[in-house]
This record gives sequence, structure tokens and C-alpha cells, in this order.
Amino acid sequence: VVRWVRLMGGNVGMRRVGEGLEDLSDRFFGENENSLTMREIKLRDPYFDVEVFTKDLQEDLIPKVIGAYLRGDLASIKPILSEGTYSTLDALVRDRISQNVHIDPRILDIRHVEMQTARLIDGDPHLVYTFRVQQVNCMRDASGKVIEGGPDEIQSVYYQWALRQSEEFETDVPWLIVHMGIQGAHKTL
Repeated sequence: VVRWVRLMGGNVGMRRVGEGLEDLSDRFFGENENSLTMREIKLRDPYFDVEVFTKDLQEDLIPKVIGAYLRGDLASIKPILSEGTYSTLDALVRDRISQNVHIDPRILDIRHVEMQTARLIDGDPHLVYTFRVQQVNCMRDASGKVIEGGPDEIQSVYYQWALRQSEEFETDVPWLIVHMGIQGAHKTL
């Protein structure tokens, strides 16, 4: 745009106008859904930084949520789960309780926490993350007898989460986990 202004005999001071037109053009033609979603996130939270958010997921939220699920302590994470996600996890925990089995809650490592996409759904920003958790694969019955896996069996579990930013959410984490899924798992040791 600036080059075109110069060719037409325009003033170098037109550079600011040209840059503004380029920005406007990017808004209409160059932005993809990820960038539009990130813009909406920044409007709601001007201090949002995707790298810091990803690091917080890895160091705080993922171990807290996965650990609570493995322990069967959903009450501690209920405020950060959507109703649907909570209902799904609650059904799984209740099934374990009805069978009188316990899962080893040890998490050994969390890696490859990566944002896969950002989307606006019903006006709210959603971020989709994938990550790998190494956890002990050991299920015991009420007497403590191992009925699946073993205390030394390490499993890599590949998760996918979708998180929704909400303006009304009034807890320490202004995001709700609206989807939790396991993409796959394999024995490591």
C-alpha cells in the first residue's frame, strides 16, 4: 500500500494510513479463526499470554485435575469443569466406587502440552490442548489386590482438553474445561 501511494505521487506521511489499511485488510482477509479467537481472549484479558497459560496448565492445572480424577476427588475441581465434563467424570468415578476399585493416582511426568487450535464457539473463546501424562497403571480391589496393571507399570496417556474462557467465571482460573478425552495410551515400562 505504501509503495502504491509513493508511485501515485503520495506523501511519505501517508505511511501511517497505508499501515492502517494493511491492518484493516488483515482483519477482513488475512486473519484465521485462531487469530480471531486470540483477539477475543485479549479483549477479555489484556494480560493473557499463551506461553504463560500453557506453562500454568502443565505445572498446575493438569496435575491438579488428572490427580483429582484418579483419586476420585471431583469436588476439588468441580468449579473448573463444565456441567457436561463434571457429569462424565462423576459417572466414571461412581462406576469405580460401585465396583469397589481404586486407581493409583501417581502422576510421574507431564509433557508435550501444546495448543492445537483456538475457536470461537457461541461467542466464547475455546482453546484445544493435547498433552501426554505418564502415570502408574495400577487398579486394586477393596482388599488391595492388583486387578489390572501393576505398581511398577508406567503408562503414557495422551489427553485432549477443550477449555472455554468465560467473562462471568469468578474463580482463580477464568477458564472452564468443557471437554476431557483420552486419545490413546500405551505401556511405557
